[in-house]
Amino acid sequence: MDPKQFIEPKEIEINNLKFVISKIPAIQAQEVYRNIMREAKDEGDIAMTYLTSDTAVSLLSYSANVDGDVWSALDNIQQINYATKGVETLIKLEAAMIRYNFGFLFDGTLQEVLAVLRDSSAT
Repeated sequence: MDPKQFIEPKEIEINNLKFVISKIPAIQAQEVYRNIMREAKDEGDIAMTYLTSDTAVSLLSYSANVDGDVWSALDNIQQINYATKGVETLIKLEAAMIRYNFGFLFDGTLQEVLAVLRDSSAT
């Protein structure tokens, strides 16, 4: 995999395994965001810890596991299963990707975005 395909790549370590996470391109991120929010709406915040397979693959396809200088994209279920070695690592990796890409859900800026939308619709 070519690391240049990633936007603002960031190396992380989870359970002694090395990964690279990336910003998701805007249009693709919007689809992932919609899926995550739909799941959270139906199941509550805990749903972010058990994403559907399709949502997990979409989210994690912008991450890779790192072995020395080799990055292996996590763009299918088999790669994800092999790289994460278990559900705990999988959930932590998904959480890292969610926080890295959708930090506004956690830092209060979502309310600012919603306020701008509300103000804009009033004109």
